[in-house]
Amino acid sequence: NSIPRPPNAFILFRSHVWKVLKEKQDEGSQKINLADVSKNVGGMWAKLPKEEQEKWKQEALSVKAQHAARFPGYHYAPTLKK
Repeated sequence: NSIPRPPNAFILFRSHVWKVLKEKQDEGSQKINLADVSKNVGGMWAKLPKEEQEKWKQEALSVKAQHAARFPGYHYAPTLKK
């Protein structure tokens, strides 16, 4: 099993938006497509005020610190697919 990377600020923001959309979705309504949400969230992130982006960046640093405490010595090392 590989250790997952800690999420960055954008991934945390996208996860938050996804959660909010899922909570607002009515029972029986058409399912929300994650790919479509991701495309739209990219635009939302770009339009987000710098102060709001900074809050997500601080959250990402906090999550990264928790990740480092949980997995000491972790180093991201991507593997090439053949």
